[in-house]
Amino acid sequence: MQNWRTRLLTVIVAVLVGALLVPADEESVQGTTVDELAQLQLPAPSEVTVALLPFWDYKNLPRHTEVCRHHLHRYFTREGFRVVPPGLVTAVVSQDTKLEPGVPMRRDDAVRLAAKVGADWAIYGNVLQLETYEKKSFFSERKKTKVGIRLAIVAVDSAEILFWRQRFDTSGGHGGATKRATSMERTAADVCLTRILEDFFAALPDHDLQEEAGSCCAPLAREKLQEAYEANPDSVAATVAYAQSLICWHKPADAESILARAVRRDKSNADLHFWHGVSLYALGEADQAQAEWQQTLLLAPDHPYAARLLAMFADAQSPARPTEGIGEAAQ
Repeated sequence: MQNWRTRLLTVIVAVLVGALLVPADEESVQGTTVDELAQLQLPAPSEVTVALLPFWDYKNLPRHTEVCRHHLHRYFTREGFRVVPPGLVTAVVSQDTKLEPGVPMRRDDAVRLAAKVGADWAIYGNVLQLETYEKKSFFSERKKTKVGIRLAIVAVDSAEILFWRQRFDTSGGHGGATKRATSMERTAADVCLTRILEDFFAALPDHDLQEEAGSCCAPLAREKLQEAYEANPDSVAATVAYAQSLICWHKPADAESILARAVRRDKSNADLHFWHGVSLYALGEADQAQAEWQQTLLLAPDHPYAARLLAMFADAQSPARPTEGIGEAAQ
């Protein structure tokens, strides 16, 4: 009788321990090594302009690609890089006719798009997996998230891949049965991207980290930016931030509408003319966009992007010159 009770107690304890313990994260990493990074002699972040290009997603879910862009914008801004405004990148990508629909972006695509906005580096990649599932046991129920991301950084002037990493992780499992899948996916992507980039950022020269802006200032926080704009529609900063968010979320017509009103109200503001031009360009109105960027330069001759965008049109109209192939997609 005693032996029976002992065996039963042993089984119960084993089940309880198995339910409480979280298995080690599954992870798989490929790409540039730390030794290879050490040989690059990377420049200071303040000397580099980066373009964060849209990630390709295996399920074609906008929330997956947008969460990657949101995290990457935070990381590279915090490290002190000059980050091309996401709304501008979205507008330029939306009007590019050489991208092949439904397939991952290639290296030559990344170089071409980043060059259009005057970036030194292009950052792009693929969401290979991002899904949440339930793992049940006799005593508990947990949600876990599988994530797989490939990221590449390419130098625009040489088309050389400076860094690439591919990582698969499994995260969660700590009693998160009540957490929403979208929240867990956001956290899992954040952790995975942080791990992918930690060696790259560690290889940069010593530099000061920038203070992170509040969440309402993030270019993709559309709801909060809308609230700020509606609370103060005469604010240039609130108008530009909300309009850029609308462009990022593929609503250029809405952005053009509020920017057109703002330009009529304040015709001497270079930023309003510039972003009105970006919204027009995203709508396919290239001639009107150029007129707005020319007006931007009249008001602000040192504007960081207007001259580059006008040069983009000039390059497109110049006779084609033979060039060597750029090469294969990032692996």
